[in-house]
Amino acid sequence: MMKQLGLSGDKMRGHKELPGNSTSCPGYSVDELANFRRELSKKLGSGGGSGVVNTGFVKYEYGKFTCTVDDGIVTRDGASLKANKVGSLKKGESVVYTDVHTADGYVWIRYGVGTKDRYVPVRQVGKEAWGTFAEVPRQDNDAIAKEILAGIWGNGKLRKARIEQAKYDYNAVQQRVQALKVVPKEEKKKNDKQVDREFVIDGKTYVVVEK
Repeated sequence: MMKQLGLSGDKMRGHKELPGNSTSCPGYSVDELANFRRELSKKLGSGGGSGVVNTGFVKYEYGKFTCTVDDGIVTRDGASLKANKVGSLKKGESVVYTDVHTADGYVWIRYGVGTKDRYVPVRQVGKEAWGTFAEVPRQDNDAIAKEILAGIWGNGKLRKARIEQAKYDYNAVQQRVQALKVVPKEEKKKNDKQVDREFVIDGKTYVVVEK
């Protein structure tokens, strides 16, 4: 069918890559998916001539990644080696991520810093990761709302898709978002009720308070 439609092997998508798909059937790893595409590309050809797997967005996944390599990992403003370098994830540092991408022969994860999306490659496709992955324990709506205010979940339709894929009630979480606000620590007033610990975005310290 793909050959009849003129689609190259690297255009194949798994059912779990479709936003909003909540199927509970056995899943596949990013490496397995990349192998499927490589095998299809041998039979159907590839959309690019480089032989590098470029699939773009793979899936929504809520997890925690901790860097374990001595030199750290360069972070960028896009899931591509052509994207701007914006910093680095140092050994021992962790990020909470929401998306997985594959591009330029690397597996990337997306995480949020304030209003900005950040991407970090976590391994070459088919190779071992440059860190460890862990599930994020189930949290209450307040905790997710605070993560939203810190920029972890992004905005708009993407935020909704990420939250629902992580099995949280989007409307209930949004109600808590509306009841809270983030303020710079130095602007916190005496009568502000602080509801979370301090956190830092781009070198500036913030707190979450009730509106």
